[in-house]
Amino acid sequence: MKQTIFVVTGDHPNNCTGGSEFQAYLIAKGLSNFLGRTYFCTMFSNETCIGYEDENLIHLSIRKGFLPGKVFQFLIYAKRFKPDIFYVRCLYSFWWIKLIGIILNKPVVYHLSSDNHAQYSKVKLKTLPSITLRNFYIWATQFSAIVISQTKRQADLYKKTFNISPTVVYNAQLPYNNQVIKDYSKISVLWLGKTFKNPERFTELAARMGNQNRFEFLLAGLFTENQSSYFSAMQKNATNFKYLGYLSRNEVYEELDNAHVLINTSDAEGFPNTFIEAWFRGVIVISDKIDPDNILIDNGIGFICKNTSEMELKLKELFAGDLTKAKEYSAKAKEYAFKNHNINVVSKEIFQIIQGLYQ
Repeated sequence: MKQTIFVVTGDHPNNCTGGSEFQAYLIAKGLSNFLGRTYFCTMFSNETCIGYEDENLIHLSIRKGFLPGKVFQFLIYAKRFKPDIFYVRCLYSFWWIKLIGIILNKPVVYHLSSDNHAQYSKVKLKTLPSITLRNFYIWATQFSAIVISQTKRQADLYKKTFNISPTVVYNAQLPYNNQVIKDYSKISVLWLGKTFKNPERFTELAARMGNQNRFEFLLAGLFTENQSSYFSAMQKNATNFKYLGYLSRNEVYEELDNAHVLINTSDAEGFPNTFIEAWFRGVIVISDKIDPDNILIDNGIGFICKNTSEMELKLKELFAGDLTKAKEYSAKAKEYAFKNHNINVVSKEIFQIIQGLYQ
C-alpha cells in the first residue's frame, strides 16, 4: 500500500516570498517521488480549495482566518485523505496539528525554520497570548515523533532549550547548472530580502562606495511604502545603485545569474535560501552575521564582514588585479552547492528519516 504524507506550511511559494514555504514545497515535491501521493497543505491561502500540482502532488489550501475554522478544515482534509504522517514546517500551526496527530494517532514531524524557534524566549506566536502559545509549543515539541533542524548550531540551541536532539538536514534547492559567463567589467553586488532584514546596511555600503563606478549595487525585495520611497529617491541620486523592488522567483534567478556577490545583513536566519540559490550560480556571499555552521569560511565560498567598512575593503580586495581569487571562490561555491544542497538528495534523506514512522 502506498504511503501518504501531509507536508504543512504557511502558504504556497507562488503567493509569498518565505524561504520556509519554498523549502516545504520542494520537500513535498521531492517526497512525492518516493511516496506516491503527497499532500502539500498551506494554512494562509486566499481560499480553501484542492489543486493538483501534478499526478502525485496535491495542493490542499486552507483560507486564512480564525483558528477554529482552520482546524476544522484541516480535520476534514485529514479524514478524507488519511495521511500516515504530518510533516510540519509552520511554527504557528505546529501545536494544534500535533493535537490532531494525537487524536488521529498519527506521528508529527516538526522541521524548524529559524534559530529563533530553537530558543524559548524567542518563540513568537501571534494567535494567542505569548506565554500560552509558548507552553503549547513546548508541549508539542516534547511529543513530536521527530524534530529536524536546518543546521548543527540550530540543533545545539534546540537541545539546550528543550533537551531534545534534532536530526540535522540542510536546506536544498533544485540543482542548477547555468552556462552564463559572468561579465567582470562591472561587478554586480546584490541584496535580496524583506523589511526586517536590515536593507539600510546595504544602502549604507552602496553610499560608501558611491565613487566606485566599477561596482553596481542592486536592492530587491518586499518593503514598506516609506522604505520604497527612500530607495527610489536614492536611485535617482546615485550612479551605482538600483532599486529593483519586488521580483518574482524567476526574476531573482536572472539577477543571481549575473551577480558576483550576494550581501546578507539579517540578524537571525535558519539557513538562508538565498545563500544556496547564490552558490548554485557561482555567487560569493558576504554576510555581516549569518554563516550557518561556518560554511562560508570553512568551504572558502564567502566571508563574514562585521560592518560596511569591512565589506567595502573585502569587495575591493576580492575584485582587484586578475580576479583569480574571485573566480576561485565562485567555482568553489558551485561545487559546494551541488555536493551538499541538491533537493533530490535531501528529499531522499528526509524520506529515509521518516520511514520508521510508517506503521
